[in-house]
Amino acid sequence: MNPILVVGMNRGGTTMVGNVLCRHPQIAAPQHELHWGCKECQVLLHKQYWPHFSDPEAYADFLEQYSLGDYFVLARGDYDHFAESRPASFYEFYLELMDRFCAAEGASYWVMKIEERFYHYPGELQTFLDLLLDRYPQPRFIGILRDFEGVLKSHLRRQVSGEEIESAHRSLGQEKFALSQTLRYASQRPKIQRMIREQSGLMLTFREATKEAERTNRAICEYLGLEFAPEMLEREYEANTSFKSSRERAEIIAPWQFALLDKVARPVFEALHPLGSAWRRMKDAGEEVTCPVSYRLRDAGLLPETAHRRQQAAENLAMTGPRSAHAAP
Repeated sequence: MNPILVVGMNRGGTTMVGNVLCRHPQIAAPQHELHWGCKECQVLLHKQYWPHFSDPEAYADFLEQYSLGDYFVLARGDYDHFAESRPASFYEFYLELMDRFCAAEGASYWVMKIEERFYHYPGELQTFLDLLLDRYPQPRFIGILRDFEGVLKSHLRRQVSGEEIESAHRSLGQEKFALSQTLRYASQRPKIQRMIREQSGLMLTFREATKEAERTNRAICEYLGLEFAPEMLEREYEANTSFKSSRERAEIIAPWQFALLDKVARPVFEALHPLGSAWRRMKDAGEEVTCPVSYRLRDAGLLPETAHRRQQAAENLAMTGPRSAHAAP
């Protein structure tokens, strides 16, 4: 078995590509409608939040919290296995989790989406890639890039309600947000292109993936060494789209504002793209770290019975006297 790393950016089509891949019978990933299909793994954020796997108590606290989260549940994680076998770090934990999931699914490949955070921590990215290249004979890399206008407008639309669209581009806060998203796009695009080039991966465009689906999916299967599966053309999960109409898309930002960002700000930011990563690391350092585990399944009452029993046991322990919680770094 081998991993497929989907390399892209937020609002750029990575979930769509992951969902298309998982329609193939030989490809698997943790999926659920509450996450629009493929669940984000956020391996770097988890590693940074739980860095002390060498401490048995810290690892036990991690496993208690993570095993009730969506990713572990959807990957059919075995709590007892990981309680008895402590990996060196979250990276090793995650790879073991996915290997076991892939084997249980009878698949040849499993899918993960590379989180944006990796682009700004090159040392961590290299550490993770080295683990992959040492562990797997043929890890695959599929990149997807969406045009700047599509990514920017999608981010902007998620910031405002429908009745605020026409006035949004006159807001100073929205203008600052648009500028920050321009910096984000400009700093990430060259890193995505370089990773795909260095790993001899397959690069797709958002337009190809949406407008030329069959040709694109056949190219994906050829790259992976798999037979084309017609079911890849079928949609299993609702698209996580930002817009309900072309009018919303047209009105979310004034034409002159977009032109200024696209023709002036973006070229400058692309020329200075390492500064974008420095800005992101500085921003991360000033923010409080919160637990990155998603509990949508638990909150919706969808935990499997074994996980539900562990949750009840943990709640009972908390009422009678919990041990000290692991502090986030």
